[in-house]
Amino acid sequence: MTHSTGEGAANQASAGTDEIIGTWALQVSSPFGIQPITFTVERAGGALTGVMRHERGAADVSNIHMRGHEFDAIAAITLKGTRITADIEGRIAGAQIDGTVKVHLPLAPVVKFTGIKQ
Repeated sequence: MTHSTGEGAANQASAGTDEIIGTWALQVSSPFGIQPITFTVERAGGALTGVMRHERGAADVSNIHMRGHEFDAIAAITLKGTRITADIEGRIAGAQIDGTVKVHLPLAPVVKFTGIKQ
């Protein structure tokens, strides 16, 4: 008979969070058309952190939380002196990723993204 240990559960949780680590090529369906974004995630001091890069700038991604194959995070960028944040929700299936981004601006629609791991 085998027993589940806290260490085994921790290893399973780590395996789930590790699948997001790396570089992802995203296609974001915005009101302005498809926008290519590079999303890079790494582990820093035990926490997951990231950056989303677009031709117009980069947004820091923080508070990345994994729940199985699903995740949520917060992106923040400063444009013309104004800090703009967005909620990100997504899911990972192997080397595929998809989800939504909700920018915290009046009238900003929720936009969908898809992508592949590089």
